[in-house]
Amino acid sequence: MRTMASSAAALVLCVAGGATAWSAPITASDRQLKAAVADTEKGRDQLDRLLDANSNSSRLYRLDRALMFLRRSRVSTAKSPTTEGVARVRAETDRLMVRALTRAAEIDYSRRSLSRAEKRIDEARTIDPMDARVRVLHDMILEAKTHDVYTDFAGTVALQRIIDRRATFGAPLRDRGTGRLR
Repeated sequence: MRTMASSAAALVLCVAGGATAWSAPITASDRQLKAAVADTEKGRDQLDRLLDANSNSSRLYRLDRALMFLRRSRVSTAKSPTTEGVARVRAETDRLMVRALTRAAEIDYSRRSLSRAEKRIDEARTIDPMDARVRVLHDMILEAKTHDVYTDFAGTVALQRIIDRRATFGAPLRDRGTGRLR
């Protein structure tokens, strides 16, 4: 993990490129690069704080905040002229975005929110189509969408009720004698 001092040092080296503060005025592209670096650091901080989250909803909240900062950083780097510093910030932002999107998609997949998970994975695939986790998760989502995700392996009462309702094919459960409340 990076500390704030090392992040500030990376910011100074990346933006200034070894130049002194009085050598040249700060341009609009330098300000955009500074904003991109700051947003990338905020996104990384939100990703690092995932370990403190106790529930999936708090993890998704932190992931959404991280993605907001990282998307803003991508927009800032897209507006800046391409230099070595911008390319490094863009590569780091892309790497962190893919990481955040796959984690969020994994949570969505486990919650059976397949359409939302698929949107996140599609965004991650546009950023890095060769990432192994993205490709495997994409295949898992497609498999779950094409096959029934409500199986006996889930083990919960609510899913078993859905299976029972499907088996009756329209007949009320009370008529079959298995519609007791538990």
